[in-house]
Amino acid sequence: MDSFLILFLNTLANKYAPLGSAVILLAKYLPYALVALVFLLILLPTKKISGHLRLMLGFAVISGFVARFLIKPFIAFFYERPRPPIVLSGINNLIKYDSVASFPSGHMLFFFAVALVIFLYNKKFGWIFFTGAALVGIARIFAGVHWPSDILGGAILGICMAYILVWGIKKMNFIQIK
Repeated sequence: MDSFLILFLNTLANKYAPLGSAVILLAKYLPYALVALVFLLILLPTKKISGHLRLMLGFAVISGFVARFLIKPFIAFFYERPRPPIVLSGINNLIKYDSVASFPSGHMLFFFAVALVIFLYNKKFGWIFFTGAALVGIARIFAGVHWPSDILGGAILGICMAYILVWGIKKMNFIQIK
């Protein structure tokens, strides 16, 4: 199923130039925009953003970094699944990738962990980040750099990582989370 989906979606992205351009935009540049938005919300001096929200955003980023830079290398050490272009002929990469290990998607680990922590504090911002994360994940399948199961696995593991962090914060009574 993974092979069929990625070949189908990657062929569509390569066949239709506007779709390919949208895929590149979402897969390559939307992650930067999402990270910039989080840091902007943390650093922006405004009365609408409370210190509590800034703290939660900080925990969201920590959760994302732990998921991306500790969990992914740990899994890749034991299970290094090659990226689709290494295994399948006919995949045309629309964006570059920096490692051979495909599972789980580091982008999904990071962005879904961040999105969940934000969602638990603020549903509106959370849905925005979940939507952005999902768009990045789908675009990375279209772009030919991840299997669909890499995206799903990364999203699930990112959410689990964030739940563990939030559980720990609640257990220590460090701050109150809605």
